[in-house]
Amino acid sequence: MIEPVLQAHIGKQLRRMYDAMIREPVPDRFRLLLDRLEEGEGAEDSLQEKATTGADEAGAV
Repeated sequence: MIEPVLQAHIGKQLRRMYDAMIREPVPDRFRLLLDRLEEGEGAEDSLQEKATTGADEAGAV
């Protein structure tokens, strides 16, 4: 088990590192990849919606 003083010190250091990382801007290349993923999710949601609607309409006939 880690001593409380050491555990507190490690926690402070991790928070400091995490805070610094959060403030960094997202690289353009990574932002483009995220945008492409979001576009794909939108298309996937649309396809799932069409499939569900089509199945509901087929059952109603």
